Amino acid sequence: SAVVIAVSSPHRKVAYEANEYAIERIKRIVPIWKKEFWEDGTMWVGDQLENTPYSEGKPKKEE
Repeated sequence: SAVVIAVSSPHRKVAYEANEYAIERIKRIVPIWKKEFWEDGTMWVGDQLENTPYSEGKPKKEE
């Protein structure tokens, strides 16, 4: 599977921050993210177990 995120911004740093926010958000809400399959069973690994939100709930805005 793949994830495609497209953003537009006059400055590269803001675009990177938006992409980072989007992928981290997806990792927290998509239940199949980082599910490992083994011969003897499955195991969840990654941030969905800890679910630490952004301090402000969204990426910082450029001023």
